[in-house]
Amino acid sequence: MFLFVLRRLMGGLPTLLLVTVLVFTLTRVLPGDPARLLLGEEATPELVAQIREELGLNRPILVQYADWLWGLVRGDLGRSIRGNELVAPIIWQKLPTTLELSLFSLLVAIAIGIPAGVLAALRRNTAIDASVTVMALSGISIPNFFLGILLIYAFRAC
Repeated sequence: MFLFVLRRLMGGLPTLLLVTVLVFTLTRVLPGDPARLLLGEEATPELVAQIREELGLNRPILVQYADWLWGLVRGDLGRSIRGNELVAPIIWQKLPTTLELSLFSLLVAIAIGIPAGVLAALRRNTAIDASVTVMALSGISIPNFFLGILLIYAFRAC
């Protein structure tokens, strides 16, 4: 069992590395300058150049990626561009709320999903089965952000 899990983890590493390369590259090549975002539009070119130097944004992208990856391996997630705060403590601070919300949503999904699945299984090939199937597929298919907007509108009307 341990070897199976180890093989699966090792098999996922190339995918994880590819995703980090893709995301890192996209964040660097997309329009917009993090230094200008940090300082605002009224910043002088000299100040922007200084911040770019401090953040290492003037170095080659491969060097930036290697530094970022080494920091990630050490647990250094860097600093927030908006607040110039360390990211790791912010994540640790928000983690309990995130876990609470995740656990609650899991409990709601179990409380609705298991009875609905049992009902659909008991009433196979009926309108109830079709309705449960449509609801399940809709729940999987509708993007969360869109469903959230729909629910806001639905509950605001109440």
